[in-house]
Amino acid sequence: MIEDVRFDGEFEVTDALKNQYDRDGFLIVRNLLDKEEIAQLWKIFEEPDGIMKHSYETSEPDDKKILRVMYRHPGNDVSGIISRSEKIVNACEKLLDGEVYHYHGKFIMKNPREGGQHLLKGSHKCGRINHVPGDATLQTGADLERVEALKPKCDVLFQHCNLLHTSEPNNSDMRRWAFVACYNKASNDSFLPHHHANYVPIEKVTNSAIKDCRNYTDFSGKDFTDPIKKEEDRMHFPPTEVKG
Repeated sequence: MIEDVRFDGEFEVTDALKNQYDRDGFLIVRNLLDKEEIAQLWKIFEEPDGIMKHSYETSEPDDKKILRVMYRHPGNDVSGIISRSEKIVNACEKLLDGEVYHYHGKFIMKNPREGGQHLLKGSHKCGRINHVPGDATLQTGADLERVEALKPKCDVLFQHCNLLHTSEPNNSDMRRWAFVACYNKASNDSFLPHHHANYVPIEKVTNSAIKDCRNYTDFSGKDFTDPIKKEEDRMHFPPTEVKG
């Protein structure tokens, strides 16, 4: 049974919720960010010197464009404060059974009529599925042969790092934004440098810091990734994802 969790000022991942996450590969906490906190986050897009200055563009089939912002470290702007907040980080540490660090973060913007999210419930238990460039898309995708083999055993839901998911065309008449903060367990730090962050301890902040933050334009320390403009980043992405 899926427990409907709501944030009411306090939230703790109980053993029952941890078991649910381990079983299904996802956990939804409703109202974890309230309207005021979302309004705070939105300001980094509204400012002339906001975060979209660090975006790059890729294309999907039929030349549909996707804007992306990707970075290694959270920084001190509102998005970074959210990513470092106790209610987010503490939950991740309970779900992953130990200290975590910020692995990378990103924003994805799809224009109207370009996509919805589909996920395969329980697919995280199958381990990591290799991702390969798609035939008619500029995004990498999971090995379809293995995905098809998993479909009869999995339903569609959300999301452990190994949970299979895909983004279909956005058929609404509104833009769809995704804010993704990814965490890695400290003990799982890669021994090789790569395009995401190696271990750096998270400086947690109180939940109230989200509403108190007034930094909407200073993104120093985030270390933005841009496979279009940066040669050192390009080498980590398949050619289909760096056409620009």
